[in-house]
Amino acid sequence: MKTSTFISKRYAVLLCYLLILVADSDVDQHNLEKIYSFWKRANPSRSTFANLITDLSDLGWIEKKPGVKRSSFELKIHKSIIRDALQLKPNVNLRQTWAYSEEIFDFERIGYRASAATSQPSRMAKRWTLQEELNKFLYPD
Repeated sequence: MKTSTFISKRYAVLLCYLLILVADSDVDQHNLEKIYSFWKRANPSRSTFANLITDLSDLGWIEKKPGVKRSSFELKIHKSIIRDALQLKPNVNLRQTWAYSEEIFDFERIGYRASAATSQPSRMAKRWTLQEELNKFLYPD
């Protein structure tokens, strides 16, 4: 599979962001169930997630090793390969992305603490809230 084909799949870029964040965290052991549980909102189905992980393994971006249980896998994440494929600079902080500000993943469980600036809703979320309030004012029930 080509890199461009994989990246064009739904959830692929988000999964890559999540894997980079998990690789940057303090946790040494990464299993599939734990990584899937970090997904907080707009998560893929388990079968889609498993297919994406298989594609990542085929591309050589991660390595699957047998886990503690017979059906589980431990992952070794090659974050430098993923960053290169996504054309991210090594010093890019993923906390400055929309995935962080929209709280797509459970960053506290991953090991990241949200700062005061990022723990508030994004500008787009505030805009929608203001639009809803304006609509309620202009068009009362």
